[in-house]
Amino acid sequence: MTASHSPLFLDVWLEYNRRRWKLRPERVSLGQAGGTPRLDAVLYRGRGGRIEQPPRNVYLPVAFETAPDTGAHRRYTQWTELASRLGEQMAADGVRNTINLVPEIGDIRPWTWHGLLAGVKYTFLQDLPYDLAQASQSVRSRIKKAQKAGYTCRRSDSVADVSACLTETQERSGFDFDFPMDQLDEAQRFVGTEHFRCYTAYAPSGEPAASYVVLHNPGGWALAWIISTRTKHLPSGATQQLHHYIAQDLTDAGAAGFDLVGAGAESISAAKAGWGPRLVPYYFLQQYGARRMGAYVYRGVQEMSGRFGATAALRRAARALPWQRETPTRPT
Repeated sequence: MTASHSPLFLDVWLEYNRRRWKLRPERVSLGQAGGTPRLDAVLYRGRGGRIEQPPRNVYLPVAFETAPDTGAHRRYTQWTELASRLGEQMAADGVRNTINLVPEIGDIRPWTWHGLLAGVKYTFLQDLPYDLAQASQSVRSRIKKAQKAGYTCRRSDSVADVSACLTETQERSGFDFDFPMDQLDEAQRFVGTEHFRCYTAYAPSGEPAASYVVLHNPGGWALAWIISTRTKHLPSGATQQLHHYIAQDLTDAGAAGFDLVGAGAESISAAKAGWGPRLVPYYFLQQYGARRMGAYVYRGVQEMSGRFGATAALRRAARALPWQRETPTRPT
């Protein structure tokens, strides 16, 4: 199972999150110690003891393993028993904000059985080794354009070059990744360059044009943690050239595949889809509560108002709800 080899299970990643976000990581292993069936997870706890997902962490890692020759019914009962125990623990301890589970978890019922709210988001998974024939004609043309213009790619491990690309991307998109250069440097030094891999495409002038930061562990799915491009190099094809270079490098490094991390925004999804990856769902969890339920009620009233022309009085009543300012994370 590739999930158990996720970089999100690495000791250095857990310790980095503990120091950076002041959250206490707790490894959970249910089932047969050192054997199968077994369910492994990492839970992060805040000061109050509730379970949180650290900022800038894509998922909360959960991995289920069983013997390869296990029958379908036996596998089902093993999974539901162990996952239900984990779901019960998480519901009892409490969940703060939103928890994203890894795409390998295809059955969310053991968590909802214990009263947690669940929803679905999407991501793109690119299988490795990668055949460029799977990409769209547009992607292939952009790669050729960048190569012809003299752009080059390498794993430079330069956080300064990554930061230059990220800064312009944040300014252009209005999205704040909240990772200035000193914090990127700290993360790379702590996690290590083999797991925290910085890639950059360079213009013929030598200036950085596009960059990726990838979280990697051999045998697991690599995660596209940061993708950024400097504004004037957007039409150059440098981003596509760099992505293709990274897919080849990750294959050589033993990655099981490449998670492009997210398929929410329409324009970004269209760009990622050009590589021909698999669109897959993943689940998120939230805790029931007065404010959380109130937010769902408010959103439902708003949708009814738009669909059925609800009265002005009903709309005013919805806006008057004391909790209406908190809107749950929408599936993306």
